[in-house]
Amino acid sequence: MQEKCDYIARRNTKYFFVISILTALAVTFGGLIKAQDNITLPYKASFPYDYNRKWPFYLTYIYQTLFVFMACLVTVGFETFFMTMIIQICSQLDIIFYRLQSLPLMFTANTKTVIFSRKEAKIIKKCVMQHNYVYRFCGKLNSIFGAVLGFQLFGSILNICTLIYSVSTKNVINDRTVIQSMALASVLFQLFLYCHFGHEVMVKSLKVADVMNMMDWTVLTKSTQQHLLLISIRASRPIIIMSGSIIPVTYDTFLSILKTSYTAYNLLKTINA
Repeated sequence: MQEKCDYIARRNTKYFFVISILTALAVTFGGLIKAQDNITLPYKASFPYDYNRKWPFYLTYIYQTLFVFMACLVTVGFETFFMTMIIQICSQLDIIFYRLQSLPLMFTANTKTVIFSRKEAKIIKKCVMQHNYVYRFCGKLNSIFGAVLGFQLFGSILNICTLIYSVSTKNVINDRTVIQSMALASVLFQLFLYCHFGHEVMVKSLKVADVMNMMDWTVLTKSTQQHLLLISIRASRPIIIMSGSIIPVTYDTFLSILKTSYTAYNLLKTINA
């Protein structure tokens, strides 16, 4: 289970890295496809020197290119780090569920009740401690990244709205259209990753609450049954990754952001019609 979650984290990191690098390539080298006399810098900026001459222009172009790729790598590192933390929570919840569900199977595999009772007590103790640790870890994750994630979701609404509006107003396909389309794909993919794995955390935490309904708990000791009941009661309040301590990061939030962005896009289109 741990290896599967690690593979998912690496795979989505590679996907986001590829999309981000393609966007950076479009930003930095999109202007080079123009005519030789019409090449522009990736970003408009003010410098204390005349960069319209040959060598100052080349050096400035290289400087901005390096800056774009450095910013791209930092963004990929931060965004995928938070995503990986959420995926690790999913893996820990899967491990807890598997261990709890496997307790009755140990009873049939062990003929000596004393040996089974000791193993059972040891496993249930570890599961309770691990379950508590997962809840504490999610609380710390929300306290550290909650405000940042809130600003990011709000910024995503503005980015999606403005990028869609800008792309839709272009009559011809040029380098700017490609850049904005790649940036839109990057924002949407990043937002979907957050909401997808945030939703998975909530679903898996509720799955732990139903573990007693998926196992023959009657063969377990009374102490283990009580611990299972406590785990189920606590897991009935699902783990939710929050944005700004207000907005849950789930599929519903992803759809709400898309609807809000589309509404703002229609408002801009109506105003400028």
